[in-house]
Amino acid sequence: MSRDPFGDSIRGLAIIGVVAIHSLDSVLPSALYQAVSACLRWCVPAFIFLTAFYTAAPNWTTTGEFVALCLTRIQRLAWPFILYSALYLLLNKQPFEIPLNKLFTTHLSGYGWPGQYYFIILFQLTPIVYWLARRGVTAHELGAIWVLGLVVYAWAPMGYREFPFLSQLADRPFPYWLPYVALGVYSARHRDVFKLIAARIPAHTALIVGLLAPLILIWAGPQEGHESPYLRPQVLIASTLFLGAARLVCDQLTPPRWLQYIGRYSLAIFCLNPLFIWLLRSHLPALNSTSHPWSHAAPLALVFVALVIAASLITGKLLQLIGLRKLVA
Repeated sequence: MSRDPFGDSIRGLAIIGVVAIHSLDSVLPSALYQAVSACLRWCVPAFIFLTAFYTAAPNWTTTGEFVALCLTRIQRLAWPFILYSALYLLLNKQPFEIPLNKLFTTHLSGYGWPGQYYFIILFQLTPIVYWLARRGVTAHELGAIWVLGLVVYAWAPMGYREFPFLSQLADRPFPYWLPYVALGVYSARHRDVFKLIAARIPAHTALIVGLLAPLILIWAGPQEGHESPYLRPQVLIASTLFLGAARLVCDQLTPPRWLQYIGRYSLAIFCLNPLFIWLLRSHLPALNSTSHPWSHAAPLALVFVALVIAASLITGKLLQLIGLRKLVA
């Protein structure tokens, strides 16, 4: 099957950002890490967007066909979810002493390992994505869902204070992610719109917009009263600007091959990066200190992220070669 440089490149950038968020709190000074982490909060929205963007809806006509389609997708997601949840549970010092209720309410509900919550969200979104991919989203509907998303995110701090159960659910409920699903479906159905815009906006202008958009998240300042760094109006605005600009850039310029390659194996990196972060921190003391001067911390952070991605890629390829493709692709 042919690959789309746009999707692979955005996945590549997003997974690099995810690894940075997961790993650099032990390397960078607190203020610098907070800025980097905030700047990268478009990464998970980008994955949700791409899931909807590339979902083709077969011509199902009955409820049974629709259910079977959804179950097939969920089964594919369940393989890595179950395996890596078991792996990270076994890495716990006393895995068999965890109470059964804690196993389901904590370790299997999105809190078991970094990134696990993404699968919880995708399980919920699967039927919605398939339904919308076949139905389509109009410009008016997209605008309404997008604005409603801004309202919900702005309301989130008060909602968490007034309704404690919302605080416990954090960003797991699927409605929080619907703006990115709608944006992905609309973009897939109206690719001609981007081509028309690309004819009027030079690639370098779109590139500047894409690079500056995440800075909105730093300019907005630290979050207050949130249980999730993603439920902020600024994240929706910055993510939308970034993804739109990236689409325009990729329509006019060819992204680097190495970035596309990383993007093709983003699931392997997504699932394996917590393991290699833990291993590197255990064996390299320098990766467990935030006392490095900024001039040393930045290069060390780049090396750390590169090592984690390289180790995850190699392991993913090995799993693929021995017939365990379901776990990494």
